Amino acid sequence: MIDIVEVLQHWHAGRPKAVIAESLGVDRKTISKYVTPAEAAGLAPGGPALGRAEWSALVAAWFPELTDKTARSRTFAVIDAHRERIAEMLTTNTAATVHQRLRDEHGLDVGVSSFRRYLWLAFPDAVVREKVTVLRPEVPSGEETQIDYGFLGNWVDPATKRNRRVWAFVMVLAASRHMFVRPVLVMDQRSWWPATSRGSRSSAASRVVSCRTT
Repeated sequence: MIDIVEVLQHWHAGRPKAVIAESLGVDRKTISKYVTPAEAAGLAPGGPALGRAEWSALVAAWFPELTDKTARSRTFAVIDAHRERIAEMLTTNTAATVHQRLRDEHGLDVGVSSFRRYLWLAFPDAVVREKVTVLRPEVPSGEETQIDYGFLGNWVDPATKRNRRVWAFVMVLAASRHMFVRPVLVMDQRSWWPATSRGSRSSAASRVVSCRTT
């Protein structure tokens, strides 16, 4: 990557733009792009010398996209429009769940990788918390079951020939790790209750105390 501070130092020392471009192997228009803000600020070749730290500060002000990751990211502003909603969701959901809900419920058209990069910048503490594994004590038999709702994949309905998204309702007994799985075509309240009641009968679970969506 071109060192903009070096470019400006050479220009300020009196070297022609064409010579700088040739020595660095870049287009002359590129050199002009980085020199233009300096000229607009009243700086000129042969003026009082500036140290590298001073030039670095000027470059950061003139070209924030080169030093500020939030300005450099094309998706940061799009995701940041949901900042308050994200902050609230992260208190009870994983990053993957928050991204899925923003996509499905609020039309966020951003990939999960870009979303995770946003979280590293805007909510670093939440990202760190998600990576922490909390050891839980053993649970007595029949005291707790864990429920999960997640995306399984796509399936072609043989009756309609339509491509359908298939979700899975999963119930796991905390003590025995016995698992009940029920595929569903719609992840809503109407499909949730039948799956819950059938899963409870299958697992003989007495009380649900942990529930999350992925």
